[in-house]
Amino acid sequence: MGMDLLQLRDFSVYYEKFEAVQSLRMAIGTGEGVGLMGRNGAGKTSVLKGVMGLVKTSGTRLYKGQDLGAHRPYSLRGLGIAYLPQEERVFNGMTVEENLRLGPRRGGEIDRALSLFPELRGHLSQMGATLSGGEQVMLSLARTVSAEPELLLLDEPTEGLMPELEGRLTQKLVSLVDGGATVVVAEQNQNFLERVCSRVYHLKEGRLARVREFDEGR
Repeated sequence: MGMDLLQLRDFSVYYEKFEAVQSLRMAIGTGEGVGLMGRNGAGKTSVLKGVMGLVKTSGTRLYKGQDLGAHRPYSLRGLGIAYLPQEERVFNGMTVEENLRLGPRRGGEIDRALSLFPELRGHLSQMGATLSGGEQVMLSLARTVSAEPELLLLDEPTEGLMPELEGRLTQKLVSLVDGGATVVVAEQNQNFLERVCSRVYHLKEGRLARVREFDEGR
């Protein structure tokens, strides 16, 4: 693990007057897998949305020492940040191939995506809206993970995945972390987090309850 890639200081998230995350402090290093764990409503999703600037926040959020508050959410992809929300992951009015091409324009992008979930190869011309729930999960993960960002934010990525596909995703995320990427995962699947992450922040009612360290996550 190298220098801190993402820092949150006295970081709070608001929905109108409700404070969903309260004065959180985190320092996440380059090449580190980190988990956010807690029950529904604990604040996991709110942390990721807050980092992306999709909801109102206070405090400081720094990426490579830069204040993310100075950037629009849509511009963060250009900084090397990719975010996969829990809902609305697939563009229903586009084909599978068009969905996969939405990432950064780099050679071999489609091949990288299909190497993770080759089951999608037979659906390239199919509209996203007509895919099954599991196929939509595969498509959204393939599109996001294959972009190989420096900072990858994932919200409940194993939801709807069969165990075999979850295993493939685990291997890919471990490979990204070993290659120097930073992965932050909001999950309730503890076994998955233990395989991918070296550290897990447990949240309760919007506050940090405890931090659990693993032996390099693997």
